[in-house]
Amino acid sequence: MMKKLFIIFSFLIFLGYLLLVYYYNYSPNAIKGKKNIQNLKLIRNGMDTSEVKRIIGSPLYIHQISKDGPIFYSYLAPPGSSYDVDVYFDKDLKYVICRPN
Repeated sequence: MMKKLFIIFSFLIFLGYLLLVYYYNYSPNAIKGKKNIQNLKLIRNGMDTSEVKRIIGSPLYIHQISKDGPIFYSYLAPPGSSYDVDVYFDKDLKYVICRPN
């Protein structure tokens, strides 16, 4: 009886491990998040919103803190990331900075 429980428990741990590997490396969110990080390296200072969208694609969210304040685009980050993928634009809609650097 204990041997069966050990085998079942070991199988469940292994299955959980496989699910975590899939989620962090091969899921659609993981693939898209990693691609967004790679595409950030192509963004240059002075690009406008249409150029950024052409490189990275449409953002998940567009934020503006105040009416005349900067705008930033939020993109999907890889699962488990401790950061966001954001591209900041000044009031003239020119690229200023992105996170992560």
